[in-house]
Amino acid sequence: MVTYETLGESAAFDQLREYYSTVSYQTVADMWGSSDVSYGRIPAMGVVMPWFRESFDSKLRRICVNPEATVPLSREAADYGLKPPEEFGWQFFGPVSEGVLKLEWSRLLSVYLSIRDNGYAPSKHGHMHGYVLASESNRKVVVMGGKHRYSALVALGVKTVPILLKTKACDLYVYEHQLNQWPQVVNGTYSYETASEIFKRQMSGVHEDF
Repeated sequence: MVTYETLGESAAFDQLREYYSTVSYQTVADMWGSSDVSYGRIPAMGVVMPWFRESFDSKLRRICVNPEATVPLSREAADYGLKPPEEFGWQFFGPVSEGVLKLEWSRLLSVYLSIRDNGYAPSKHGHMHGYVLASESNRKVVVMGGKHRYSALVALGVKTVPILLKTKACDLYVYEHQLNQWPQVVNGTYSYETASEIFKRQMSGVHEDF
């Protein structure tokens, strides 16, 4: 198993840089691999899932320092002292500025080393939380809070962790057979077909061109 210790800090950092460079979206259309012009006008940071209650515009205004910027900066990164326009991006995908890249590396490494050296203590720091995607034959937990902890635990080879079912974004169980009742399908933001494809990709865990 390849670990942080076997790679060394420089090589591990380069892997994060490579991730951001290869998983890079300018618009929601880029993310879904869609030619829909309505998605092409929305910065990728504003993406919402078909089963989410929040709109694209509301999401952008909530998470971005300046939603109208060509390359927005997340409020979370700004809270750590980064400032636009030199700094841009957020933690989930690229493109990101060098400052956001280094910030995320620092956060990930800090959590990884803490758990490695002191153990995982959800009773002290809180449980990771999220919701469940449910098809007829499968269930997948989507982590919404605690992604740095989740990444660190995966890197440490931990196989099973407790996840608290809690989120404001959507129902705690998102059922595929209720697709026509999902908020962003009901309001016409996503077609039935697009929403179904997004759900299937999320369930498969395969995100090429996604």
